[in-house]
Amino acid sequence: RLPRLDIVYKTLPANTQDFYTLDMLGDILFGGPSSRLYQKLVKEKSVALQVAGGVDLRRGPALFQAFAMLKPGQDASEVEKLIYEEFERIKTDGVTPAEMQKVLIQDRLQQAESMTSTMSRARTMGEYAVYFHDPDLINTILAKYSEITPADIQRVARKYLGATQRTVVWTNPKAQAQAGPAR
Repeated sequence: RLPRLDIVYKTLPANTQDFYTLDMLGDILFGGPSSRLYQKLVKEKSVALQVAGGVDLRRGPALFQAFAMLKPGQDASEVEKLIYEEFERIKTDGVTPAEMQKVLIQDRLQQAESMTSTMSRARTMGEYAVYFHDPDLINTILAKYSEITPADIQRVARKYLGATQRTVVWTNPKAQAQAGPAR
């Protein structure tokens, strides 16, 4: 029962170089406690309890999503402004090689962990076969991330995270009714 801010951008289908670049951008912005927006909104400004986001895997146009679960009493428009400021910082200043290296290491670890079971490998290969007609993508996907440069991150941020491409939803839960006297 907390206020929530959702910001969604319509982007492009998966399995394109821009998709992988947006995915990496999402990890830089939202990928765990060391990510830019977690550090900014939860740690530094203390306006949110949780932040998450990134691009979703789809055959058709995907969505790049950002959401923040606000602390009680916080102004959603101020939190929204902080998120946009971070997007603009990436558009103008880019990202660091260290941020990109961290994400690549996280991606390798996630893939290694997800490939430990036969069922997981089969599910992933099936998904790639149905979505992209390429079950071998399971063996080549990490190389696609390794090719991404800081300039690519900056370019896709400029291209896909524009004000005219977004939808914003603020969710404010209804106040709970006071309980009557016990009988």
